Amino acid sequence: MNLEVHNTMNIESVFNQYEYIENVKNLYVARFGRIPNLIRLCGIDHKKAHEWLSQTYREDIADCCYFKYCGSNKYYREDVYYFLFEDTLISFEKYHPIRILFRKTDSALVDKVVTGIKKFKKRSRKKRR
Repeated sequence: MNLEVHNTMNIESVFNQYEYIENVKNLYVARFGRIPNLIRLCGIDHKKAHEWLSQTYREDIADCCYFKYCGSNKYYREDVYYFLFEDTLISFEKYHPIRILFRKTDSALVDKVVTGIKKFKKRSRKKRR
């Protein structure tokens, strides 16, 4: 089965009215022209996982973009998107699980990244009595 997308995607479909990425799957299709596999990682400390990924895979990162949103003279949201390996996109969006999209990249390589990111599970806070 060939899941290549032959129609060109309008870049406007990637961004919403507030100029941030509306749908990470649209970004993937716009960049690579194919429908991706998707892995969602919930309950992860984005900041720690993002720092680990950027250091551990710095040689494999082909491109990176981010969006910072300001309020009251302070950054309160930062979304980061990494393009690495053959066709992998990893998104760190504040209000979403970490998402890994890929199609042709070796799944063993993606599994290695997933295992590394899972080390940064958020810890439950214990209730005080």
